[in-house]
Amino acid sequence: MSLAQRVRDHRYSKGWGPDELASRAAISRTALYQIESGKTELPRAGTLRRIALALDVSMEILLGHSEAGPVVAATAKPSRANSEWVPSEGGPLTIPSTRTTPTIENVDGSRFGVESTPLVTAPPESYLSVRERELAWKLRELLSSNLGEGIARIIEESYRLLPSSRHVG
Repeated sequence: MSLAQRVRDHRYSKGWGPDELASRAAISRTALYQIESGKTELPRAGTLRRIALALDVSMEILLGHSEAGPVVAATAKPSRANSEWVPSEGGPLTIPSTRTTPTIENVDGSRFGVESTPLVTAPPESYLSVRERELAWKLRELLSSNLGEGIARIIEESYRLLPSSRHVG
């Protein structure tokens, strides 16, 4: 089955029209049409990632590297617990079988000069937009890298620029 057919099948299984998927994936309606009609056989990694996130399927399934088909309305919502991939443009399109990603709950806050208990709990990922999930993933990766302390300082300084009524705590 082609990428075009898989994208269409997953979109149909959600009961979405092309405008809905394009909006949720933050891509143009024209770009989605090009993909679904097969005129763009292999879109950029970032575009595929946004489509996969919007459809709530792994890149592996979207690219046809798995036997799993689209989710039908009568079945439970699929889980992508171990289905993370490198979200960089041009990055790998395969999914590591296991990967540990730090979350705000398990990052050692003392490393950044803050309490290790989070003051605010983020909403479940299902409530976040594709762009917000992508940015949250990138932030977790940056904080766990050797740039983590500098990134944390930049965030703290930037946060102080917000009006004080928006500060929590």
